[in-house]
Amino acid sequence: MPSLQASRDANSKFSPPYIPVAVFVGGTSGCGEATVKALASHTGGRVHLIIVGRNRNAAEKTFASMPRPEDESGKPVLREFLSCDVAYMRNVQAVCKQISGLVDHVNLLSLSAGYMTTDLRRDETDEGIDKLLSMRYYHRFKFILELLPLLERAAAAGQIAHAMTMLTISWMNFTLDLDDLDMRKNYTFYRAAAHPAAYNDIMVEEFSKRHPTVAFTHITPGMVSTPGVNRLFDWKPMILLKPFILLLDYLFAERVEVAAEYFLYGLLHAENGNWYLRTKHGDDAGHRVQNPGYNDAVWEHSLKLTSV
Repeated sequence: MPSLQASRDANSKFSPPYIPVAVFVGGTSGCGEATVKALASHTGGRVHLIIVGRNRNAAEKTFASMPRPEDESGKPVLREFLSCDVAYMRNVQAVCKQISGLVDHVNLLSLSAGYMTTDLRRDETDEGIDKLLSMRYYHRFKFILELLPLLERAAAAGQIAHAMTMLTISWMNFTLDLDDLDMRKNYTFYRAAAHPAAYNDIMVEEFSKRHPTVAFTHITPGMVSTPGVNRLFDWKPMILLKPFILLLDYLFAERVEVAAEYFLYGLLHAENGNWYLRTKHGDDAGHRVQNPGYNDAVWEHSLKLTSV
């Protein structure tokens, strides 16, 4: 794996002749926020940034912390926050239209919006999608699908064009029920939490097959110390485990600023036309062979469920 210093050195060498356009979905906290800051730091702020999320104050604070040089036309580089509850497909579609109105191409698309719940039951939105499944998979598929024309436009101009989803990659082969991919018939917290890992694996592979000029990556964050850890304790039974969880976080979790360098390495170092599954340190984890029929079934299901 690349060392932390090697990753930082590689990231600092990212200096394209153009000013890249980067869209961060989930860039107001945790891993997403730290990766935004790392990108701005290594480029001296020479990047057009769009952050999609729900916390405008956090985004504005992030923007204020970084330099804002001028672009080729003499105007300050773009710094835009777009408010969106990404659990809803109609919201994703609407915000993608806003993005298309701001920029004519996208070089980097990072998807890291998180969601934590202590409810072990299905929590269905008015669009008929379980919220946990939406946050771990469907909204990611929808963002890539809607922004593909902008990514392909960047690729056509000879620029980097890369979409990266951040979620635990599938380390094991799941048996997927192809008649119940959205888990209406058999919903368990384990299935809703674990199976989207396989869906994300399949997603990047299938997008790559259909759109071979763009790079697609699924990277696992591993254990990172973020504010989300504290939300576990909103569930009263977890209070009993608080000392143990905080000890694990202290001993084993990566500091978010360190993890961000690896995430940024994975985001910046991808060749157009390839797809990747990456470890928490940006290493290529290799391609996995899914059971026959899974890819086509998940692809068709995703198209159908995310249509608005």
